[in-house]
Amino acid sequence: MSKIVYILFFFSTICRLQAQSLDNEILATRFKTFSKSHTAIGIFMHSDKNVYTNNEKIWFSIYQLKANDKKEYSPFMNVFLMRSDNRKVVLDQKFRVERDICSGNLTLPDTIAPGNYQLVCFTSALDVKGEPLSKYTQPIIIKNTNVPGFDVRLALVDSTAIDGKLKVKIKVNPVASDSKAKPILQVSYTTGQARERYISSETNELIIPVLRDEVTTINPNLQAAVRYGGNIQHVSLALLMPVNRQIKVRFYPEGGNLSAGLTSLVGWEAKTAQGATVQLEGQLLQDDKLVSTVKTNSLGVGKFMLAAMPGSSYSLKIKAGNYLKSDTIVPLPRILQDGIYMHLNEAVVNDTLRIKLHSLTKKSVQVLIHNYRGDYVLATTTINPAGNKIDLSLNTMPRGLATVTVLDNAGKPLAERLVFCHYDDSTSVNFALAKKVYKTNDSVQIKLSLKDNKGKPILGVFSASVVQESRLMASANDIETAIYLKNELGELPIDPSGVGFRNKAYLEDVLLIRGWRRYTWQELINWKQTDSLQIQVPPVKGQIFLNKKPITSLVDVVVLGSNQLTLVPTSADGAFFLNPQNLFVAADKQIKLSVNKSTRNYLFKIIDPYQDLATALAKRLVIPASRVSQPTANNSEQPAPSLQNTINLQTVKVTASKRNGGAQSFHGEPGVNDCGDYVDEAGHLNYEKSKNRFKPINGRWYTKVTDLQGSYFKVDPIFYTGCLTGSQKEGVFISGIYGGKEYYHAETSAVNIYGSTLYWGSQIKTDANGEAQIKFSTNELADSFKVIVQGITADNMISATQEIKVK
Repeated sequence: MSKIVYILFFFSTICRLQAQSLDNEILATRFKTFSKSHTAIGIFMHSDKNVYTNNEKIWFSIYQLKANDKKEYSPFMNVFLMRSDNRKVVLDQKFRVERDICSGNLTLPDTIAPGNYQLVCFTSALDVKGEPLSKYTQPIIIKNTNVPGFDVRLALVDSTAIDGKLKVKIKVNPVASDSKAKPILQVSYTTGQARERYISSETNELIIPVLRDEVTTINPNLQAAVRYGGNIQHVSLALLMPVNRQIKVRFYPEGGNLSAGLTSLVGWEAKTAQGATVQLEGQLLQDDKLVSTVKTNSLGVGKFMLAAMPGSSYSLKIKAGNYLKSDTIVPLPRILQDGIYMHLNEAVVNDTLRIKLHSLTKKSVQVLIHNYRGDYVLATTTINPAGNKIDLSLNTMPRGLATVTVLDNAGKPLAERLVFCHYDDSTSVNFALAKKVYKTNDSVQIKLSLKDNKGKPILGVFSASVVQESRLMASANDIETAIYLKNELGELPIDPSGVGFRNKAYLEDVLLIRGWRRYTWQELINWKQTDSLQIQVPPVKGQIFLNKKPITSLVDVVVLGSNQLTLVPTSADGAFFLNPQNLFVAADKQIKLSVNKSTRNYLFKIIDPYQDLATALAKRLVIPASRVSQPTANNSEQPAPSLQNTINLQTVKVTASKRNGGAQSFHGEPGVNDCGDYVDEAGHLNYEKSKNRFKPINGRWYTKVTDLQGSYFKVDPIFYTGCLTGSQKEGVFISGIYGGKEYYHAETSAVNIYGSTLYWGSQIKTDANGEAQIKFSTNELADSFKVIVQGITADNMISATQEIKVK
């Protein structure tokens, strides 16, 4: 039910509350209809850490939060992992949602290339356009723990393109080699959005020609997989490009406009052409004359006061320097001749919002505080030339973002500003530890207690990780920043402190430069009651073939999950559909499809709409700009620095157990499997030139190599589903929708005694006293660790951290 309140104002100058010209009944109906047609769903993914190595698991929980809506929209969540540089999806799975929470893990193969990745999840519920109702993206880094068999270096031969081409030199130097035969250097590489290319050399170096036109601002990198002497290394080189000397500057007058004769607070934001925030200085000009000097901070955000004079024009001059080739003049927004100015001393408030309204002429206006979901406060007043101060009670508004809109009598918006209500009404989390410093291989027990803002114990469900601090990036990844800010406002400047929502000064800056959303109000006013939110959960499609042709008779498809067997009928042409209920399966298991009561060699064609959607989302995902391009790259930068001692210790232990390739590069048991399938150290499946052969492992990605003319060859990725023999050939195995593995505890094997995740637990519930316990053991790794808790209560969120040390 929507909450409505009528406010009596207290003004610094005496004014009278007038009758409301905007009908409350009509407004309430509009909000109700609009909110139903724009269901507010936000999702957040809590992962155990965000810096990983090959062979590790990404443990996660996904929370689906809905405003005033109890419907179950998404029976499962889609999770995929994509490389940031070439936007390729490398892992893609589905996980079952139960009571708006799902949990699970992704296993990073030992062959995964190190680098920057994006971990993305999105709802299985799609809108009428086929877009997810909500999605969440988290950047992660993957390091390589393999001891490289050779060093590789990439460098640009020339600083500029010659005849439209850049030349990149690749040179390898073997660390050690027992083989007397001279290895062949093989390189597969991509640039920009171009297709993958392949080249080889019988020497230890080669030159790659790169077309200048293939180097794009979205992906100005060369990615290369270098194979030499039975080993593979992945490297990336940021190609030098002609500097796009352009700065994008945007101005955000508080309330939305500059008004003649009124002094206004103006926020401004500066970014490069690639989207990176810029800390710079500019000169504020009035009619080309210097008024003052203004600056942006490390967020690329600044603010200044401006007394807009009638008839004057204002601009910002940015001098040439690191970002601009020449001095640049950027005009400020045009000045309204008879506007109003709304000012907030604080936009991040608790129970009361204080507003200042200014106008040169007397105006009757309506002040509306709302969240587009049915909760609002409405009143009408008159602005006097001397200005008004208004205190508004927010007791009936829920915690979160709200919009203050000032309207004229015709309902036209005059000013608008974002605010955050009840900021301090957070859930407190208390960690009770026996001690803050533990020994290696020690037992740890932590009691957590949850209380609301009044100190009363509350029920909650949360996920918890205990992870090495060096495996955490500085960027904020907490449920409050995700749901309250990113879900509502999109991508935001990165908070240098890494705190995000809990940094009040950062939040004030964000609300200033994201505070004018006039188009949303117009959408609300013009919204028709016949418009409604249409939601779809498309099924997985399949078709059965016999002798390469669709079958022409009705059959039943046997869908075999963990312990469940379902019959799904086909149409006359062999088409069938698999709903989510057909695909639910235990974690790490697969769904087998076969034709009922038949041993004929049927073929199955499977079309998964969510795989296609993941690929499409990866291509258009907005990835914040990162560091400046460098002219050289070396594979020595790839291993995780904090793991060097771990690698050495693990190598000693593994040598004794005679596992091939070391603990972090296990390729499988030596030999071939029952089908004759094998892989080599480079991950080539069934490549006849492979010398060392190992049994392939089900559920891993390998590469299929095809030799071409001369020194060129073709490489295609292939997902190995297993060795199918005998009666299995009439069916096919596909991935299902997994139920989550909820708990992880560090094991004591040679590989895990130095694991960076000591504990992971999901869907942990507090008791009636608001308490819960987590228990785990430290391992051989002596370092600083962080306990991270993320979750939800009945009407709030849970976000807290606690540091512990292991010596």
